[in-house]
Amino acid sequence: DQIRLLRATDMPLEEVRLLLATSDDSNQHPIMARHRERLLQRIEEYRQAVALLEQLQGWNEIDLPYEIEVREVPLQTTAAIRLWLPWNLLEQETGPLFQEVMAYLERPQHPWSGSPAAVYYQVSDTEEEGGVDMEIAIPIQQPIVETARIRNSIIPGGRAVMTTHCGPYQCISRAYQAIQHWMQINRYNSAGPMWESYLTNPQSAPNPAEYRTEVYWMLDDLRS
Repeated sequence: DQIRLLRATDMPLEEVRLLLATSDDSNQHPIMARHRERLLQRIEEYRQAVALLEQLQGWNEIDLPYEIEVREVPLQTTAAIRLWLPWNLLEQETGPLFQEVMAYLERPQHPWSGSPAAVYYQVSDTEEEGGVDMEIAIPIQQPIVETARIRNSIIPGGRAVMTTHCGPYQCISRAYQAIQHWMQINRYNSAGPMWESYLTNPQSAPNPAEYRTEVYWMLDDLRS
């Protein structure tokens, strides 16, 4: 009966064995607590998956819910890590990379001057090398003392087309589709990198539906 009840909570068999092998509460409690945290994490993952599904409902490639505008954006000095990331590692790696840059800037002489950004220089969709040449960047007021990984860089200034993506990061490709569709209709050419500016801190707004991300793409001076 104990095994059946514990397995009904989806506890792994190895942890069930360890739990039943001891009658000491001090040994049983960490096992139960660890499994409880695992279940809570699954609940959060499913909640985010449901929010993502709801975000996708009713969307299609023709009627995309985005307002497009052209802006003159200022050049921004940044502290950045530049690297190549395969697509399958992009989501899991970017968070720790932002934390690395933020931790370095947590000093009085390194105040931020804008929202964290991901800058994309080159995108490859080939089967062998699918990924992106990118920077994890945080705008700063003054140049930093560089390290082996964290360097001074810039987000370029000039004329850019932009839109605001509202919702989970996993859906942000829709914003790029909307920008590309707008450029085709208005006969604009892209020039230079594209970047995402993250206006929402996920730690203070855990619901992905509340995320706000500005998406920018530099424009050529001349229309096609």
